[in-house]
Amino acid sequence: MSREPELLALRKEMLIARASVERVRMAHQLGTLHEELRPGRLARGVLGSARTHAMLLGLLPLLVRRGPMGRWARRASFALSIARTMMGFMGSRREAASKVPRPQGGPPA
Repeated sequence: MSREPELLALRKEMLIARASVERVRMAHQLGTLHEELRPGRLARGVLGSARTHAMLLGLLPLLVRRGPMGRWARRASFALSIARTMMGFMGSRREAASKVPRPQGGPPA
């Protein structure tokens, strides 16, 4: 019977230690999350992506509407979109061609 209070005291200490470790772990994770979600870091990540660049090029003609600059922007945007489409098409054809098995050097059939 005297052993039971000792076991309860040890279990209580263990639970308190475990709670402290979890609190420290949570504080560390929150600090890491806070660091990752800083506006400067988010902006660099978003503005550095190719999709953002493509979207901004697509919005350029809408922002510059009239005059010679607008016409130039629309034409440049159109040409870039055609070039990107063709490059994507050619890249997918190259990828498909690389997956086709090639005959090994041997006697012709």
